[in-house]
This record gives sequence, structure tokens and C-alpha cells, in this order.
Amino acid sequence: MPKILTRQNINELFNQSSLPRPQDTAKDVEFIWPTDIAQGSNRIIQLRSGLQVSYETLTPESDLCLQADYLPSDPFGLIFVLSGSSQATVTRASQTLTFLPQGNINILGYGGTEQGTLSYLAGQTVQIVQITVEPWLMGKFVERNPVNLPVPMREILQGDRSQAYAHVGETNPAMQMALHQLWHCPYQGLTRLMYLEGKVIELLALKLFQLNEDNEKQLPKALKPQDIECIYHAKDLLLSDIENPPSLIALARAVGLNDYKLKQGFQHVFGTTAFGYLHNHRMEKARQLLQTTDLTVAEVAYTVGFSNRSYFAAAFRRKFNINPKAYLVQSQRERNLS
Repeated sequence: MPKILTRQNINELFNQSSLPRPQDTAKDVEFIWPTDIAQGSNRIIQLRSGLQVSYETLTPESDLCLQADYLPSDPFGLIFVLSGSSQATVTRASQTLTFLPQGNINILGYGGTEQGTLSYLAGQTVQIVQITVEPWLMGKFVERNPVNLPVPMREILQGDRSQAYAHVGETNPAMQMALHQLWHCPYQGLTRLMYLEGKVIELLALKLFQLNEDNEKQLPKALKPQDIECIYHAKDLLLSDIENPPSLIALARAVGLNDYKLKQGFQHVFGTTAFGYLHNHRMEKARQLLQTTDLTVAEVAYTVGFSNRSYFAAAFRRKFNINPKAYLVQSQRERNLS
């Protein structure tokens, strides 16, 4: 039977077993694994607000599973496995994704509302570099050139923290060089922190370039990266006036595409038609208004662009499996209790 540790267990162990070094500051802490669980340590360095790097060397005494419930407040994690291997499992509802992080493999992940398990084999040494970056900081890194990012990642950066995302890629020679320099940093003090931050940002840039390359390979031949930018502009225009949205032809003209390319692009980027996307947005907006405001069902229906209350109620039931009036009453009761 493998030994299973939760996030809470790990925090308690590290709080009890951490051995501060003389040069440690609030930005640089090394945690030592208890010897009855594993040989090794995890050194965590806070480089700036929203960005940290950790170096972990771990040799479990017995098979070891680390479990965590990922929270919407968790950051992006970029994991590079330098040696050894492990198994990562991410579960959401009935869907389970399994990855095998090993030497020359890296994973960029965002948990959303997922549960995850990282498994290690007894006696096998694993060396890992992990970079964690908050979504707001990742957004700053990519805001000047976000066109080719995968859709789930873009939606996370736009504020949808319920999303889950993972990308597995090969650690190419440029990444390997930066990792070697990161692991064997020759400097101390402020120079060291600046050097490490530069290498971490270099690795993030190389990973984002890898994402862009992989995403462009998946584009339909008729679509170019600049067309995708137009698709996102069309989405913004579509949502700017949900009560009186433009027609598909007017929307296509406004962004400089023909209506066929707009339809094809919307399906590729968002997995639905333009007006299917608008409908989903209206429903989510209606749910939010019913949950957080004192508007009546009729007022909410009008606000999100439905002139017929019965049609709105039927659409809401199809989307959320509950009548909007019942949802309103339930939300008011929860607000009164809080």
C-alpha cells in the first residue's frame, strides 16, 4: 500500500521538519522530508509577487502518493522533471487524465476545481523544478501577444478560474540549458535572485512559445493567427450589447472577415457557433444576476436580452436544470443566511 499524504499533511510535516539554513530569508526556505517518508528536500524561493521556483529532490522510502484539491485561487504550475519519473492524475467529475512526467518532459497545468494525485515509486530518486505563477502575472507576461494561446488558457487569464488546463511537452535543448543554469546558479545574494528570476522568466517564455507552436499546428488550414485575433474581437463585439447583438454578417464585416470564416473560426476557437456562445453568455449572466442582485426573473430576462419570459425560463431550465424562479428563491435564502 502506498503512503498517502494530503496537502494539509504535507504542510504539517514541513512546518515540523523544516531546517532553516543561516542564509534563509522569507524568500528562500528549504524543507527537509522526514526520513521515515523520504530522503530529500524541497527548496522554495519567492522571486517576486506572484512568482516562485522550487527545487525538489525526493527518494521515497515506500510508494508515495501526494493528493491535493486544487482551488481556483491556486497558481499555474510549470513542472520540469530533470531525472526519474512519477505519475500525475487529475480528476474532474467522471473524467480522469493521467500523465507520466519523466526526464525531458514538462507540464504546464492549472487545476481549476480539479483533484490531483502525484505518485512516486519507492527507492526511485526524482528531481523536479517547479515554477508557480499567479494568473494575473501570467496575463501580464502574455498581454502583448496572446493570439495563439490555447482557448482554455486564455479563458483562465480572462478570469474563468473554474477552468482546468494541462499541456505536456518535450523539454527541448534551450529549456535544458536554462534548467541547468537554474539548478547550478553560481551567484549569491541579490545577484542570485535576479539571475534566478531571469532564468525562470526565460523558461516561461520558452514554454509559451511551445504552446503557441502546438496551437498553430491545430489551426484549420483556412485560418491564420491574425484571423483568430479577429475572432476574439468579434466575440467582444458580440458581448458588448447582448440585448441587441449584431447579425452574423454585420459582425463579420466589423472585424474584417467573411461570414464563413467567422463561423468556422468561432467553432474552432470556442467550440460553438457565435450565437451559441452569446446564448451561453446570456445564461451565465442571468444566473449571476439571480444569485447576486434583487432583480425579479422578468427583469433579469429583459437585462440579458429575452423579451419573452417563458422562453427565458425554458432556456434557463435547459441550461441549469432548475427553474429561474426556484433558483432566485434559493439564492435569496443563501444570501440571507450568510
